[in-house]
Amino acid sequence: MKHILLVDDDAASCETATEILLELECAVETVADGGTALKRLRRGVPDAVLVGLNIPDMAGGAFVEACHHEPRCSGVPVVVMAVTPRAAVDAIRMGARGCIRKPVDMGGVVAALQPLLQDRHPVEDRH
Repeated sequence: MKHILLVDDDAASCETATEILLELECAVETVADGGTALKRLRRGVPDAVLVGLNIPDMAGGAFVEACHHEPRCSGVPVVVMAVTPRAAVDAIRMGARGCIRKPVDMGGVVAALQPLLQDRHPVEDRH
């Protein structure tokens, strides 16, 4: 089972994304802000991170950049959830591996995550 860290403070987006990920047989852990997500990433490495661009303590693009500077999660694929195409392009320039358009839907989640999850090799220290 693949483990996804979902980072967003938008309850509706989290609920929808969680339902979709559970249908895809993924384990989902949800946190509401970037600082908490980075602390979580230091404890164990998920298969992928799905992050909203307007999280409270740092913009999603800044989270992508911070995640890539963390030694334990620098190789974890980060996919952003964005309302505007411009915001998504900016996050991808910062290192995001993909983008899901908000409001999230099954097709967007599958298209963005499936190729990334198939490429991931198991990591022993995941929690």
